[in-house]
Amino acid sequence: QAFARNLGQRASSQAALVAMRPDGEVLAMLGGRDYHASPFNRVTQARRQPGSAFKIFVYYAALRDGLRPDDMVEDAPIEVAGWTPANYDGEYRGAMSVREAFARSSNVAAVRVAQRVGTREVARTAREFGIDSKLGDDASIALGSYETSLLELTSAYAGIAAGATPVRA
Repeated sequence: QAFARNLGQRASSQAALVAMRPDGEVLAMLGGRDYHASPFNRVTQARRQPGSAFKIFVYYAALRDGLRPDDMVEDAPIEVAGWTPANYDGEYRGAMSVREAFARSSNVAAVRVAQRVGTREVARTAREFGIDSKLGDDASIALGSYETSLLELTSAYAGIAAGATPVRA
């Protein structure tokens, strides 16, 4: 309730929130501030790049392919087809374990892991977890560059929590 009250205090603010159990039961959903002012449901209709929240599918695909949490991955500059992703903080830490790369949310390590397992496998893994949005077949998929809805992403995370795929809201 406090969240909704605070949201109402800023006239230009909009928000989206989904609280979901691992079985797909939606406990709460907030698709905007005022339906009468804006009937656009930001949970089901808005398409946004999930960014680093998508990396879980990269690492899940790689672990399933035999990569182990203690295997090493390079956190160093990389170029893929003329594209040079960078880490958020602009720093590189050299060789690190897959576990640490995931924990630190290293962009370049995620791209390297996606290249190792294959971007099509990353997309296939996301689809297994219920991501139905259009996904491309390029290295930027590792950084969540393709748009999805909050409901799709939340449902996919519920599937990870449940250890079952896909979970439908």
